[in-house]
Amino acid sequence: MRAAVRADASVQWGTGHMMRCLTLAEELRDRGSEVFFICRSCPEGLRKMAEHRSFSVHLLEDDGEFSFTKDAEQTKELLQSLPPVDWLIVDHYQLDARWEKILKPLVKRLMVIDDLADRPHLCDVLLDQNAYTNLHERYNQWVPPSAVQLLGPEYLLLRKEFLQAGQRRRSMIRHLLISFGGTDPSGQTMKAMEAVQHLTALTVTIVIGGANEKRQTIQQYASRFPHMTLHVQTSHMAQLMEKADLVIGAGGSSIWECCYMNLPVVVIQTAANQRETIDALRKKQAIRYVGKAEEVHVDRLRAAVETLVQHPDAAREMADRFSRIMEAYRPGRAADCLLNWNNSPESSGGKKG
Repeated sequence: MRAAVRADASVQWGTGHMMRCLTLAEELRDRGSEVFFICRSCPEGLRKMAEHRSFSVHLLEDDGEFSFTKDAEQTKELLQSLPPVDWLIVDHYQLDARWEKILKPLVKRLMVIDDLADRPHLCDVLLDQNAYTNLHERYNQWVPPSAVQLLGPEYLLLRKEFLQAGQRRRSMIRHLLISFGGTDPSGQTMKAMEAVQHLTALTVTIVIGGANEKRQTIQQYASRFPHMTLHVQTSHMAQLMEKADLVIGAGGSSIWECCYMNLPVVVIQTAANQRETIDALRKKQAIRYVGKAEEVHVDRLRAAVETLVQHPDAAREMADRFSRIMEAYRPGRAADCLLNWNNSPESSGGKKG
């Protein structure tokens, strides 16, 4: 099977779209498929990561102004110059049914990865790996009745390194991990570091991406505190989470890695599209939510961390409630759906209509 992935990464949109598509691409490749990427925006470090994993990256011309029609025509021209594609996988907030209508005649099937549920899609399969209170009704008005909907954390695109890592229940909180994704445009990493600078009894690990624009400031700040260690563009995230007892992070896709690792999480909402998932997790008392990025001050964050450090049993129970959300998870379910597809969509699993 041949699959093409259309996704971008940038400071504005973050790196999550590319990272979860890389996970799906690796699952498909491990099952014998050929996968390549089509990007308009992709930081050099992330492009090299994809190429290091043996995925070719085709770059579309970027003149600084996005147009779905221009993007569609460039993608169409590229696909027509290559061998036929079985699946086109689209993970992009700026693309919708108008773009998909242009590309769909060129491929056998089209898959959309989304978590906004705010625009129509012309797809055969839709994947949203997050939890919501209205999970099974969320996309009914946005996809064709025939589309298979793969919904919820049971379809999580979890990197292989996490599957190979150990899961454990934490009796004490001694090791803190701070991670706000690849770009962190709102500067929550610095805020978290300031909040825990006085907690010298803890080992504090900070992870940032190579595209973080405040990288130098963060490096200088971390160097002032012996209990802090900084990792830039690490390839060992699962190992760092395995060692951690508590995480401070955003409500994006990486929160599900914490869930799988049975980690208690202090969450700051850094983007509007995180709100519904955060609300669902708060109702289950599965996370410690401190607020939106622009509302959270250092003192509030410090108090939340100190409370969990002083009450490790409460942190452990919170993590257990979080982990139970993923009880139905099985690795590779989304990839299996694409590979098992035939003329009857029901054979692929998931929710139809």
